[in-house]
Amino acid sequence: MPEAFRPLIVFHEIVELLEIGHRSRDCCRRAAALEVQRARDYFKHLRLTDYFSLRLQFFKDLLAYAESHPDFCSRDQLPALRAAQSVFQTALS
Repeated sequence: MPEAFRPLIVFHEIVELLEIGHRSRDCCRRAAALEVQRARDYFKHLRLTDYFSLRLQFFKDLLAYAESHPDFCSRDQLPALRAAQSVFQTALS
């Protein structure tokens, strides 16, 4: 993971867990949307494709893992992960 990307990933987790609250049904999607906004400012339109591609792949991998390991997370969390994945797919479009 490129060092320049790390602050935005930490930003996502802080927003999701502390500001929105992880019990909110769409906390991951909302944090991802804020992360996309922050990335646009942070990178000033440079490296955005690289960053969004990395995050999209992360959510694809996370979903695949969660779907194949039922004890990893609650089934109720899967729609939120899919929604976050969709945010990054849209950002790449």
